[in-house]
This record gives sequence, structure tokens and C-alpha cells, in this order.
Amino acid sequence: MFAVLAVPGLAGLRGLRGSAELPPGHTAGLAASVRAVGTTLRRWRGHLPALQVLVSFFLINEVLVTIQFFIVIVMSSRFGVGVEGLLWLALLYHLVAIPSTVAFGTLADRWGAKPTVLVTCAVLAGAILLLAFGRADWVPAAAVVLLGLVFASIQAVFRSLYASLVPPAQAAEMFGFNAVAGRLSAALGPLIFGIAIAVFGSNTWALCLLFLPLAAGAWLLAAADLTGSGANRPASGLSLGSHSRETHQ
Repeated sequence: MFAVLAVPGLAGLRGLRGSAELPPGHTAGLAASVRAVGTTLRRWRGHLPALQVLVSFFLINEVLVTIQFFIVIVMSSRFGVGVEGLLWLALLYHLVAIPSTVAFGTLADRWGAKPTVLVTCAVLAGAILLLAFGRADWVPAAAVVLLGLVFASIQAVFRSLYASLVPPAQAAEMFGFNAVAGRLSAALGPLIFGIAIAVFGSNTWALCLLFLPLAAGAWLLAAADLTGSGANRPASGLSLGSHSRETHQ
């Protein structure tokens, strides 16, 4: 499935690569790369909007990865869903997630990335509430539908927003920071959630704990000043492909 779904994306990347031009004073080697990263970190104020978006992504992605790790345990222990039921829920998730990712991407082009992410965070909060306090038979399906609506959408719109804030000459370096943030959130989120279950003896309050990074990430994104970056303007070409075309022009 991954290979089949990757084909349209790979086909769409054709022609996006422009002529490679190294920045003035570029020198190859690990030492030069380390110095460049150090310079970027020392001048973090010049990249403040991008760093705010990056930290916001770290916090919200921590919630997403934690749910991904523990959703099977929650579904089986709280709602008694068996293996067959879990497979049906997984199918339902993919049926919802594929079109919703495209839909929210289109919405981000019209509304802007920031309000779109904030809306998806509200939907994600609703899914967490259902998982934490729901008891009815319909709750697992409803929670999975909500997660399918926003899980991939949040990540896709975040990457697009981050791409619009990254200087083209530092794209590889800045997306390296993005990769590190994703790995850290994938490690810390499940660890904290597991500790919370051990302490509280219930996944209800562990799920409620997820509201803290979710709210902090949403607040940080809402507070970020993206004026003049083009990231908030509707139909601003938020996709990574359109950003690359503008850069080459």
C-alpha cells in the first residue's frame, strides 16, 4: 500500500529540482556543516517564526505519536475491541484519512495554514475526549473517524507551513531540525504516557495528560507572528511543490 500510494507523489516531484547553486563561501565537510548549524542556532532570532512552528509541531506531534502507539491498547482495554474489530477500525481510518488529507490541504490553501492546524487540533481534542471518557459502543468508530480526519492532515499542513518559512539556502539544514524534532517527540511522548498510566493506574487520566502538549503547541502556533511570510494568506501556494517553483522563479 505504501509503495502504491508513493507513486503519484514521486511522479509529481519530476521537474521540481532546479540547478544546484552552493551559497558563497561554501566548504564541504563535517566541520563546516557543524559550524553552519552552530551559526543558525546562535542566530535563532532571525528564524523565530520557523522555530516557533517547529516547537509547536514537536508538541502536537508528541500527541499524535503517543496515540498511534497506544490506540490498540486503549481500544482493547477500554472498549473490548478484538483483533477483527481493530482491523475494521484500521480500514475505516484509512478510508477517512486519504481524502481528508487532500481536503485539509485545499482548505489550508484557502484559509491559511495556521487556522487550519488550529481547527484540526480542536478535532484531535474531541477524539481524545471520546477515548478518555466515552463508554458507548459507537465511541471507537467515532474516535477513529476524528483521528482519520486530522492525523495525517496536521502533519502535512505543518510541513507545508514550515517549508514556507525556511530560507531556500538552508532548506536541508532546517528540515534536519524538523527530523530531529519528530524523532524526539516519538521517543518522549510514549515514555511520558506510559509513566502516567503506571502512576494513575488508568489510561483515562493519561489520555487527559495529552491535552497539555496539545494546548501548548496550539497556543505557540497561534502566538507565532507569521505576518509577511505568506504562510497565513489563503491560496498562497502552501504546498512544498509550489514553494519550490516560486524559489526557482
